[in-house]
Amino acid sequence: STQTFTYDNSKPASVATYPSDDAFFSTAPLRIAGTALDDIAGGVSLVKVYIWEDRNNNNIKNEGGGPTDDRWWNGSTWTTTETDIGVNASPDAGSPQLWEVTTNLPLANHLTNWAGVNTRRYRIYTRARDSATNDEDITSPPADVSFRYDNVPPSMGTVLPVAAYYNGLPTLSGTAQDSLNVSTVQVRIYSFSNNDYWTGAGWGGASTEWKQAVGSTNTSVQVTWTYNSPADWTTGGSQFTVEARGFDYAGNTTTLAGITFNYDNNRPTSTVTYPSANDLRFSSMTTLFGRALDPGTTSQSSGIKTVKIKIKRSQDNYFWNPTGGGGSGAFDTTSDPGFTLSPTVNLYTTSATWSYTHAEFSNSNAWLPSGQTFYIYTQTEDNSRYTDYSSMTLTELTTSTRTFIFDNVAP
Repeated sequence: STQTFTYDNSKPASVATYPSDDAFFSTAPLRIAGTALDDIAGGVSLVKVYIWEDRNNNNIKNEGGGPTDDRWWNGSTWTTTETDIGVNASPDAGSPQLWEVTTNLPLANHLTNWAGVNTRRYRIYTRARDSATNDEDITSPPADVSFRYDNVPPSMGTVLPVAAYYNGLPTLSGTAQDSLNVSTVQVRIYSFSNNDYWTGAGWGGASTEWKQAVGSTNTSVQVTWTYNSPADWTTGGSQFTVEARGFDYAGNTTTLAGITFNYDNNRPTSTVTYPSANDLRFSSMTTLFGRALDPGTTSQSSGIKTVKIKIKRSQDNYFWNPTGGGGSGAFDTTSDPGFTLSPTVNLYTTSATWSYTHAEFSNSNAWLPSGQTFYIYTQTEDNSRYTDYSSMTLTELTTSTRTFIFDNVAP
């Protein structure tokens, strides 16, 4: 009779291919898979799998058992000495041979979210054995794939919008931060007026219209994200809600509570109501009165923020200076002071009244000598903001002007 045998002293090789290297999981991996190869086709009989908690991320096995030393999963618990997971993978007959294990793996409660300690990883390495009982050498460091466990979602913050009213908002922005990374931020914009969402090109979208913002990081450093706003907010009405949600590489997500704001691009107006018409004659003028209006509905109108006035004497083009004339007040400068006089105003209403007086008005000294004409100029601004610049509010384009003649000389 004749017997044949194959002499095989070559060692097989194996590698884990799932998870992919440096993967992130928000739950425990449900399987580990890979390939094995031997000189003899289909010659690998088993693959041992090791899960190593490399606490120092240095690919050096530390088996001291101390708080910073490494641990290995033995199929039911972590141990301080190197061991496999306690169940072998059985490769198929292909070339290379495919293998997979789905049992004896750690559950989520066996894994640790290192809370921002980026250096710690779980490493998976393998050791194959062929039919001739040749065992694969485990190199130092071993050929491995690593993963990190992260079950904590990123935190989100908003930079813009933060105010109740805007007259211009070309960019939405905010912050995102995670213990390990931020993979992406998405933004959703809702129009109350249209009852729909921004699609990136226009209004009319459904609630699934989350748009990609710019901003991500591979570290725990806070990242600022931005999104270019609709070019014309007015096509969406006057009231909007902006939401943002952030994802990390493990798939954890946090949705920022919606920020609602109103869009007000209607310029306010102001006028003088007393004197009630131009060129009226007065023998006394103790107080000037007027009105300011911020047009639009409640959601469109941010309300009156300030009213400013200036007064000029026409004969010599001198402007009123409330501290001129040695402090008592006088028309004493030809240099236009701008709108610096502050009347008393009911602020923060869509329709406000204002008044302005001075001690020199009451005794008529300011208006003397008789027969002169005076110009009253008014200007108002509303409470809307342009991006994050609180000073860039909307002011009226054309200032209101009213004239009167002071005449206290009897005919």
